[in-house]
Amino acid sequence: MFLILAVSLGWIMVPPARGETVAHKKSLKKMTRKKNVVDIRLLENRISALEKEANQLSQTRLNIVRQLDDVNQSINQRRLRVSLVSQENNEITREIKRLEKKQKAVINTIDQNRSIVGERLCALHRIRGTGSWSLFSKPRSLFDFWKRQQTLTVILASDVDLVKKQAADLKKLEQTTLLLEGEIREKQRLDSRLNLEIKALENQKAKRQALLAEVKGKRALTKAAMVSARKALVKTMQSLKKSSLSSDDISEKKSPARKWKAEKGLFLSRRGRLPMPVDGHILSKFGTRIDEDDKTFTFQTGVDIRVDMGEPVKSVFRGEILYADWLKGYGNLIIINHGDNYYTLYAHVEELFKQKGDVVEDREVIATAGDTGTVRGPYLHFEVRHHDKPMDPLKWLKKGA
Repeated sequence: MFLILAVSLGWIMVPPARGETVAHKKSLKKMTRKKNVVDIRLLENRISALEKEANQLSQTRLNIVRQLDDVNQSINQRRLRVSLVSQENNEITREIKRLEKKQKAVINTIDQNRSIVGERLCALHRIRGTGSWSLFSKPRSLFDFWKRQQTLTVILASDVDLVKKQAADLKKLEQTTLLLEGEIREKQRLDSRLNLEIKALENQKAKRQALLAEVKGKRALTKAAMVSARKALVKTMQSLKKSSLSSDDISEKKSPARKWKAEKGLFLSRRGRLPMPVDGHILSKFGTRIDEDDKTFTFQTGVDIRVDMGEPVKSVFRGEILYADWLKGYGNLIIINHGDNYYTLYAHVEELFKQKGDVVEDREVIATAGDTGTVRGPYLHFEVRHHDKPMDPLKWLKKGA
C-alpha cells in the first residue's frame, strides 16, 4: 500500500515536460490575443457609434449655423432697408421744409401783389369816376389822359395774371407737399414693419443660438467619449503589440534569422533631418489648437499635410511595418517601427503598398495619399511617437524639406 502511494505521489510530483509548458504558454498567449482582438472590435464599434453620433451632431450644428447665417443675412438686409428708409425720410423732410419755405415766400409775394393790385384798381376807379385831376397832374390833352388810363389798365391786367400764376404755383406746392407727407407716412409704416420683422428674426436668432450651444455641449461630450475610447484602443493595441512581440520571440527560437534589426540610437540621430513623407504644405501643426467647428481646444498629435489625391507617400526612415490596415479615426493607417521604441504613423492614405512585417528603406513609397476616414478632403496625417507618446514631427523633419 505504501509503495502504491509513493508511486502515485511520485507521478504527481513529476513536473510537466518542456514541450507541454511551451504549448501551455502559447495557448495562454493565443487566448490573450483573442481577447485583445475582441476588445479592439468592441472599442472600434464604440468609436464608430460615437463618430456617427458626432457626425450627426456636426450635421445638426451645420444646419443650425446655416439657419443662423440666413437669419443674420435677413436681419442685415432689413437693417439696411431701415437705414435707407430713414435716409429717404430725412431727404423728404428736408424737401418739405424747403417747399414750406418757398410757399411762405410765394404767399408773401401774392399778398404784396394783391395789395398793389387793389391800390391800382382803386386808382383806376377814381380816374373813371372823377377824372384824372384828383390823382395825377393835369394832362396836357385828352389823348394824354386816355393814354394814362389805358396804361394803368394794362398794368392791372399784368398784375392780375401774375397773381393768378402765383396762386397756381402755390397750389402746386401745396399738392407736392401733401404727396411728400403721404410718402413719409408710407415710409414710416414700412420702417415700423421692418423693425417688427427684425425683432422677430432676432428672437429666432436667440433660439437657434441656444440650440447651437446645446448641440455644441452634446458634441463636446461625444468627442470626450471618443477620445476616451481611442485611448482605450491604444492601450489594447499596445497589449496586442506586446503579445505579438512575445510570439515573435518564440518563433525566433525556431528560426533565429530576422528580416530586420534596428540599430540602437540610429533613428534618434536623424532628429531634425528626416525628409517630408509627402509633397504638400502643412495644414495644422502639432499641439493644442482651437477646433474651427465649435471653438474648443483640442490636441493635435501630429501634423496634417495637404496633398493631391494619389500623391506617393514615402517612409521617412527605414524600419519594419508594424501595422498596415484600417483603423477607426485614422482610415487606412501605416505604422513603421524604427527601433528604440520610435514609430512613425501615416494616416488617411488611399492605397497600401506594404503589409505588416515588411521591411522598408529610406524614402520608399509605402502608399498613396487619400481621404479615407475623413471628410476634409485628401491630406496626410503624420505622427512621430516614442513609447506611444506623440512628439512634434516638425522637430524631426528637415527644415525646408
